[in-house]
Amino acid sequence: MTFGEWRWNERLVGPKSVVKGMISTPLCCLKLDRVPSAGMSWADLGRRAKAFRIVHTAWSVVSLACLGYIWACAATGRRDRRLWASVAFLSVEGAGLAVGRGNCPMGPLQAEWGDPVPLFELVLPPRAAKAAVPVLAGITVAGIALVVVRRPPP
Repeated sequence: MTFGEWRWNERLVGPKSVVKGMISTPLCCLKLDRVPSAGMSWADLGRRAKAFRIVHTAWSVVSLACLGYIWACAATGRRDRRLWASVAFLSVEGAGLAVGRGNCPMGPLQAEWGDPVPLFELVLPPRAAKAAVPVLAGITVAGIALVVVRRPPP
């Protein structure tokens, strides 16, 4: 398959209608199997796709920094505004992943803008990329729980 083509999963659920010759389904019911081209490179991306990838990468770096800070505070007993800002940031991200049922809710927009490759698949094999979200979610919940349960030093 070439860049921008999609293979539809047969397990579509919910009302369907034909719009301009395409099946339209509510986003919550849409299940796509992405088949990115093996030759996809930075040069193949349009301006919006490049901008989205940069913003998404920055968001991911901030998320990992927040996760690291939460665990550092859990280990040291530190409590400050930056800790609670990190918890809030990761809570917003978790809510977005819950809305997307474990996938980034911005995925359809990302694909529409010409970038069919999920961010984790740029750095991990597909199976590990799919496992990254639940693993990171578990690590996040454990870190937040440890912060809440462990009392700060006197």
